[in-house]
Amino acid sequence: MKAITLCHRCLRRYVRFTDPFLNSPEKEEDLLARFARGEMRPPSLVEDHGAYLIFNGNHRVLLAITRHLTIECTVLESVEDVLQSQILEAPRDRDLSAIVPLTFQGVIAALKASAAIHGDQDPDVYSFADM
Repeated sequence: MKAITLCHRCLRRYVRFTDPFLNSPEKEEDLLARFARGEMRPPSLVEDHGAYLIFNGNHRVLLAITRHLTIECTVLESVEDVLQSQILEAPRDRDLSAIVPLTFQGVIAALKASAAIHGDQDPDVYSFADM
């Protein structure tokens, strides 16, 4: 597991969303307040051929992109990192029950399949920054 810092431009260019957005003004304001207090957890990413797939933290990345923030992110590098991320994110964690046997390559494959569906969402459409 390693920490990296990404600006909003890098997030927009290199990070692929892996879940649909279910955003609200209240959720966005809560995340902004956490960011301002330095309490926003870093999103968990998995590197895949120069891109990053979001393991946990789609809305944190959305917020950083649309509010032009630079954030720290955690890059997961092994199945042990994935399991540690699950502990830190609970109870809002990603469901791993369909990945059998649970391997790091299996996690990457599941994220790639999810990114194929949700990866091209435009964060600006789901933002409440203009409210």
